[in-house]
Amino acid sequence: MAGCPDFDPDDEGDWACEYCWWPDGRYIVLPGLAGLPDRPYEAVLEAAADLVRQLEPAASLDGVTGVGVGFDDGDFEIVWPQRV
Repeated sequence: MAGCPDFDPDDEGDWACEYCWWPDGRYIVLPGLAGLPDRPYEAVLEAAADLVRQLEPAASLDGVTGVGVGFDDGDFEIVWPQRV
């Protein structure tokens, strides 16, 4: 987990390169992904995004304008607000 000062769902992710919140213990282990170690990274990313969507971040995060799920190397998916 990390927090960024800006969010723009329409750019290529430059907003995700500057952090204003970078806590210790920021990596979250999602038990639902334990069975995917041999899957392509795209499948793991989509599974993680689906799990986070189920948390309904819009309902529980006050003042947050967007939520993304991704890897440190830059591959990510915006899970909220959902694109139509």
